[in-house]
Amino acid sequence: MRNLFALFLTLVIISCSDQSSIESDPKQEHLTTKSEITTFKDWEHFNKVYKSIFHLGPEALQTWIENKGHHALYNIKDTSENQEDDINSLTNGLLAILNQNQEFQIGEDIIYFTDNVFYKVGSKHSKQKSNWKSDLNGLEVIGGTHSKLVSDDSIPDENQRSLVMGTNSIAGSNQKEFDRISYQDCVGGPLQGTTCCKLKHVYELRSRGFDLGYPNVLTELYVDIKLEYRSRNRWRAAGEYRNITYNLTGSAIARYSNGVNADPVYIGPWSGTASGTISCVNQHQHLLLADAQFAQNLPAPAWYINLQGTISQHVNRDANINKWNKYISW
Repeated sequence: MRNLFALFLTLVIISCSDQSSIESDPKQEHLTTKSEITTFKDWEHFNKVYKSIFHLGPEALQTWIENKGHHALYNIKDTSENQEDDINSLTNGLLAILNQNQEFQIGEDIIYFTDNVFYKVGSKHSKQKSNWKSDLNGLEVIGGTHSKLVSDDSIPDENQRSLVMGTNSIAGSNQKEFDRISYQDCVGGPLQGTTCCKLKHVYELRSRGFDLGYPNVLTELYVDIKLEYRSRNRWRAAGEYRNITYNLTGSAIARYSNGVNADPVYIGPWSGTASGTISCVNQHQHLLLADAQFAQNLPAPAWYINLQGTISQHVNRDANINKWNKYISW
């Protein structure tokens, strides 16, 4: 009996010791406290955080996401066609804030985004997630996004083009189809040396913005550099690693129909040069040029732009003939 008691006591000591070790392990603590949804105290807090991150470059924005510890929509790889459309309509800042379920949280309410619409999901609904996502009719609509594309149909105004008049179809001169001849992942792997598939370079100028109630009413101007492949009769985001260089000059300003300039958010109107090199990326690149904040009780401002320069994109280790160096004039 004494031996059994000693064995029991030893097991209790070992068990307690193991539990203490688990609780004090910083990796375990990180896992248990890791948030899968970005939470804000209120809309004022959201506005403050958004304005502190939306203008960040890719590396700095990625660092912010990693520090928050959630699976951001910004980093999603495999998407459905509907989700691809949603992603294309969102600003870089919103892509960093939304998780891969397309949610963030204000107080106790979940904010859910789909099909260009933001819904508020109260705490009662959020506890029954499988039900409310299948029927959104009972949810409160609190805002939406807008996305417009510059095309050759844009109406000139004082030698500038007004983005508000742009259509949702890209000018054919800013896209080029090609057959990929060779390829190698930047992260390693064998060189693939046979012609495999048709891809397309796409260079766009697009405005993205959202209205979540003043002062969260913003518009941002982007240069998009994309690589696409054909799937089920539509072009979708390709996953090949590629290398990009760009050198652009010009100006962009958001202006109301009465001629008054819209208020800046962080960058404001842009004038000068934007240039850089982006190596070994396998996602669409949205380069932020300028921003503006809507005034209350006024219609959305239009972007007036005058932009020229070159953009080059080359699939990693593909034949030089497939590198596209394009002169741009918007």
